[in-house]
Amino acid sequence: MKILLIGSGKISKIISEMYSDLVVGIVDEENEIIKETPSVIIDFSHPILLDKTIFFSNKFNIPVVIGTTGYDNKKMAQIKELSNKVPLLINSNFSNGITAIKKILNDNLYSFRIYKKSIIERHSQTKKDSPSGTAILLADIINTKNIFSFRGPGFIAEHDVVFENDDEIITIKHKVLNREVFAIGAVNAAKWLLDQEVGFYTHE
Repeated sequence: MKILLIGSGKISKIISEMYSDLVVGIVDEENEIIKETPSVIIDFSHPILLDKTIFFSNKFNIPVVIGTTGYDNKKMAQIKELSNKVPLLINSNFSNGITAIKKILNDNLYSFRIYKKSIIERHSQTKKDSPSGTAILLADIINTKNIFSFRGPGFIAEHDVVFENDDEIITIKHKVLNREVFAIGAVNAAKWLLDQEVGFYTHE
């Protein structure tokens, strides 16, 4: 597997360090450095770089893993269009913990029906979209519009799913201690995607 990274932010830097033997190129707003022909794209960037992701996917005819969030409807339509040509996976959170929480919620929706529901999310002040894609996803699962977002120093990514009534409060919490979990999850997703048929995939 040979990875072309779109974006040069925190997760892309971690991937390039952890998987230096696999990364053959990095493309961001200012630079396009590609040393070898890539076999897959991993995009942790910003919606404004979507055109570059689409361009290089078409140029090399390779699958795309997207961890970027904050796309509007127009850009989501472009992503869906690209998935008609190559395997494409989009996910707002590549950690195993969020995957487990999604399963817990989906399997127990009936049990939580009697509670008031809300999502509390905390991220670094550098995160541009608010609420986060993961918070929106979790809110959609439990069918609530109550999302409370905080941005500040000391946070990486935290999400609390809260159920409450007059008698009790239930909280399901996920806290990321190291961004490496996102890098590992994205690279594992890329390995998986190489063996898939053309189409739109999501772990959400």
